[in-house]
Amino acid sequence: MITPNERCSRVAKLLAELVDLLNSTAPPSNASPSDAPATGPALLTKQTLAAALSTSTATIDRLVRDGRIPFVRLGDSRRFDLADVRAALDVERAERVAPRIERTDDAVRLLSRPRGVK
Repeated sequence: MITPNERCSRVAKLLAELVDLLNSTAPPSNASPSDAPATGPALLTKQTLAAALSTSTATIDRLVRDGRIPFVRLGDSRRFDLADVRAALDVERAERVAPRIERTDDAVRLLSRPRGVK
């Protein structure tokens, strides 16, 4: 049977090993931020995305159902990258807007006859 003193001693050794392990994998204190491991974009929940886009969660559900915005599945939940969602909505908006046609004199057709011409 392990005595309480032995248990404390083992826990202290494990904690010391854990601290050593963490210190050996941590970047040095003089490392620049560019030396730190790269992290991906923050993924948002449906509620957070709706707030960021100033819309309702029902609108987010509709956009997802219609396949109009990208998402990432994490287990049973969906997460959204705000930059990707905004880019998808910008592309959709650009496709929806009809291009403006600049008129030139050649494009204008005279519908009435000039005066004096019969």
